[in-house]
Amino acid sequence: MRRILIIGLYSLVALTSIGTGILIARHFVRSKPSHQSNLQGRRLAANIDWRRSDVTLVLALQVSCRYCAESVEFYRVLVPSAISNDIRVVALFPDETSQARDYLSATGLDISEIQQSNLASLGITSTPTVLLVNKDGVIQHAWEGKIPATFEPKVLLAVSESSRKYLTTR
Repeated sequence: MRRILIIGLYSLVALTSIGTGILIARHFVRSKPSHQSNLQGRRLAANIDWRRSDVTLVLALQVSCRYCAESVEFYRVLVPSAISNDIRVVALFPDETSQARDYLSATGLDISEIQQSNLASLGITSTPTVLLVNKDGVIQHAWEGKIPATFEPKVLLAVSESSRKYLTTR
């Protein structure tokens, strides 16, 4: 009888631990990183002269970021699309500029403006983060984390529309 009680008690502890583990995993671990952001409408206080371009695409990346590496294929489409729409492209990295240049070179991303920044001080809490910023430094569109393939066309459309909006207000 005592043996059955001990086995039952261990089983209860095991099931409780598994249940607690599942709840913790659901709360803290995202199986698919979010693409939504609360940065839209905020002024980005980076040391960038926003007036150099009516629209700037900002990629906040990190050399050791898994989701940044997984997003490179999309960025190889996004960056040329922005450039062809006369949108300036800036890469922000918390890493040393030389490491950032090596990373961009290795991944085939042609971004000439690179800035080392404390991303958290800018309100950027995850990498990768993609921002479309107007000439006043206000974030018009923001996407955090790896953008799902099904959402990538919406990002490309936002880039194209940002360019068109600028052309029609000139």
